[in-house]
Amino acid sequence: MWLEYALGWQPLLGSIESAAIAYKSFENEYKYFRAHGKGSSDAVGTAETSNGLMGSRTYYLQDSVTTRKTVVRFKGVASHKINDVDSSRADEVVRLSGLTLAEFVPTAWELIPYSFVVDYFSNIGDILNSYHGLTASWRWLSASRESTASKESKRRLNEKLLKSASLDYWTGGTSSPQILTVKNYERWAPELRLPTLVLELPPLGFKWATMLALVVSKVNA
Repeated sequence: MWLEYALGWQPLLGSIESAAIAYKSFENEYKYFRAHGKGSSDAVGTAETSNGLMGSRTYYLQDSVTTRKTVVRFKGVASHKINDVDSSRADEVVRLSGLTLAEFVPTAWELIPYSFVVDYFSNIGDILNSYHGLTASWRWLSASRESTASKESKRRLNEKLLKSASLDYWTGGTSSPQILTVKNYERWAPELRLPTLVLELPPLGFKWATMLALVVSKVNA
């Protein structure tokens, strides 16, 4: 039942939705369409402790944690030609039905048995579908990168150093945290190219359940 849903009903519903969108596009004769994408990366926080001196007698330790985040966005507008042919607009119907070379390449890959398992562990689907962007007639393209670095610091008395210096001090907790944030923003006109191949383990959930169901079905066959 799981395989029927994951590999049958769910893709079918997606195909029906795509067909409805294609029909609407044909009906309204859109000449331009917008495209956008977004990716983000978070760096694991790095911790460090440093020594400091306030005045002439107050030795302290400063604990700091630095985190970094980068967000990249792509935007653009592409156009397609509306073919002035007969009333049936055969070429346009073919294009909207997904029978162009750009659609045929990823579709042929999907027809290979269990090719979706390879997709789970790699970005081969992104590489095949990138043919759309490489062959589109782009009116304008824009890319931006926003990089954020945030450093949170707290101070506490360096009791060990104060004791070794025979200085009087009072016990107390850490100071209120101080947060310093630096942001950098840049924009440029991107150059479209094929993505590089990336191999990774899929996250737990739907994909692992599908592969487990396949294994069970083969064992029981």
